[in-house]
Amino acid sequence: MKPAERYHLSPLMQWVLRIGLASTFAGHGYYAINQHPGWTVYLDWLQFTPTSTGTLLFVIGILDVLVACFLIIRPNRYVYAWAVFWILSISIVRPLTGESVFEIIKRGGYLACAVALWLSAIDNRNVVSQNSLKGNTNTN
Repeated sequence: MKPAERYHLSPLMQWVLRIGLASTFAGHGYYAINQHPGWTVYLDWLQFTPTSTGTLLFVIGILDVLVACFLIIRPNRYVYAWAVFWILSISIVRPLTGESVFEIIKRGGYLACAVALWLSAIDNRNVVSQNSLKGNTNTN
């Protein structure tokens, strides 16, 4: 296996992972927009006021829905990197607020989807840049 093809995912596998990850972000976005009561504890722990917590949950919800849309319509390595960062962030804050460490493990499935897509996007970018240096624009 060539080093530049380490993380290659077939188009079908990319779609499966993107749809799974997008549905997770869309669902969480819906809950955040509708001010899921169980999520205010995380923002309270971060010292946000009750007024700003409601506003911030709404903004987070909109961002999550936008990420879901980008995952389907216009995926790129930046969206995947954001997904990895955000999933790690929301996973780590849960045990810090008194929940079980297993809350991190529970989110490992969609974290793995985001990491796989991100690595594949980085790898595909390297394949494209290496081929363009050689004057070959075919990435197959």
